[in-house]
Parts: sequence; C-alpha cells; structure tokens
Amino acid sequence: MKLDAPVQCYLPWFRVADPQVTAQLSMLDRLLARAPSGAGWQAEIGSP
Repeated sequence: MKLDAPVQCYLPWFRVADPQVTAQLSMLDRLLARAPSGAGWQAEIGSP
C-alpha cells in the first residue's frame, strides 16, 4: 500500500462532501485523521 496514493485507489466508494478533496485525499491523510491526538475523548468533545 502506498501511503501517498489517493484513498480512492484502495476504497473506490470513499467520498467526502467536496469532490476535489476526495480526489486529493491520500491514505496517509486518512491514517493521520484516525490517529489519536493524545487527548481524552472528553477533552475532544469539550466536556469538563
């Protein structure tokens, strides 16, 4: 798997609201978006 390849090379059904972003989104972008930030779930949603 090439991490710089567009997501649609591996997941042809994958779409986001903006078609231009869909075409440019790479597997690495997708993996980084799913990576934990280090903050707890409550911190991410703004709960005390």
